[in-house]
Amino acid sequence: RTPWRVWHRGADRPVLALHCSLAHAGAWSALVDALHGVTVTALDQPGHGRSADWDGTRDLHDLTTAIATDMAERIGGGGPVDVFGHSFGGTVALRLAMERPDLVRSLTLVEPVIFAAAREVAGPAYTDFSALHRDITDQILSGDPLAGARKFHGMWGTGTAFEDPDVD
Repeated sequence: RTPWRVWHRGADRPVLALHCSLAHAGAWSALVDALHGVTVTALDQPGHGRSADWDGTRDLHDLTTAIATDMAERIGGGGPVDVFGHSFGGTVALRLAMERPDLVRSLTLVEPVIFAAAREVAGPAYTDFSALHRDITDQILSGDPLAGARKFHGMWGTGTAFEDPDVD
């Protein structure tokens, strides 16, 4: 079960919005306020927002891509939709476009990270990246996802403290 949010912005043209890590569907609110002529659907990815925790047994990228594919099929009635993706969501959006081009009318990527794509070639850049981030995964899988999130935020965040109540 995947929670989602929908914004009706004046027309039925479907848009699927995929957020970054440590975010939720609501992260798209400010952008959506500036759009017209579309209906935007943003889902809460596993372990984010109102979604259930990721169980760690299935590859997170595979799972998120499967959920995004199902949502694209649903909101587009089997036809193509516009897809927005930010960071991790950008890699999911790109993968959706590659695996199911019939579901993608247009693709907008904002800071798509290349890590998920890099693992397919298993090159030195991915090996280095993976080693650097292995302890984040270990913390999450050992039952301390907050410590993993805090470390990830420290590496990839804006410098705002993880505990800052204004961080959304």
